Amino acid sequence: MVVKYGIENCSIKRIAEACGVSVATLYIYYKDKEDLLVQIAKEELNKRDTILLDGVDDSLPFKESLWLVWQTMAIAGNKDRIATEFINIMRHSSFASAIFKDQTNKFHDALKTILKKAIDEGQIRTLPYAIFWALATLSN
Repeated sequence: MVVKYGIENCSIKRIAEACGVSVATLYIYYKDKEDLLVQIAKEELNKRDTILLDGVDDSLPFKESLWLVWQTMAIAGNKDRIATEFINIMRHSSFASAIFKDQTNKFHDALKTILKKAIDEGQIRTLPYAIFWALATLSN
């Protein structure tokens, strides 16, 4: 619903109707709309990270390892476009700090491990993390 109508147009009543439950039922599990959307976003992030971690293999050489990560990211993004769009909307919303403040990012930690290994083995030179990803995502 957030992807289709936007955050502002997703009331608790509208969400309850779409789910086929009463508003009271939602309030049993969530204190308000923000709590509901934040919890759903956290759940979707955890699902996505689990999928992305399947594409991490730090035993491979850097080039192959990074290629596997990119393939997995593309597949995950295309497999569930609505969840991907929902995460992106929530990432840029006023709810972002509530979503990401307690979120552990095992996927980014795994990428850091791959990068550290590649640096330690001389496969790549040291670059700040943000610069590496800025360069890595440039189009040809």
